[in-house]
Amino acid sequence: MGRNGSSESFDYENAELDILDAGGDPDYLNYNDREKRDEYLRKVGLNPKSYGSKVGEKPKKKSGWFDEPEDDPCFLTSACVHARGLPDDCEELTVLRRYRDGYLRNRVGGEDAIRKYYETAPGIVAKINRMPEAEAIWNSVFEDTILPCVAMIKGNRMEDAFELYRSCVLRLESV
Repeated sequence: MGRNGSSESFDYENAELDILDAGGDPDYLNYNDREKRDEYLRKVGLNPKSYGSKVGEKPKKKSGWFDEPEDDPCFLTSACVHARGLPDDCEELTVLRRYRDGYLRNRVGGEDAIRKYYETAPGIVAKINRMPEAEAIWNSVFEDTILPCVAMIKGNRMEDAFELYRSCVLRLESV
């Protein structure tokens, strides 16, 4: 049994230490409500899954900080779900998927860009996930690409979003 009375095995000791390192207050860590606990961890920049959180997820085989690379071949999903602990249906991924299925699919060369992404992304994800600085890379993808792209899409700057996305792919291919 976990500290919160569930069968979940959550590493509160390390979470508390990491919260302190992140400048947070471990006294705000909720031991009775897993969702509030995970929300606080994300608020201070920590990934709840790193401590064994299983809120809202199906059990998966783990290999360190990330799921097995074949579980999530999309680096946009890796950046949102794994690095930030967001759900797979978070606003960022929902906006990006609508953009892909709407604007990008209908853009000249859009189908080719989508196809290329799905051909190259799994290799990018696997390579980055093996790197010691994987967490920092995924956080950078989230902050420097995903958030600005979502803002551009919401501001109807579709081509700007595409150019930023394309530069991110090229950069990650060379990592």
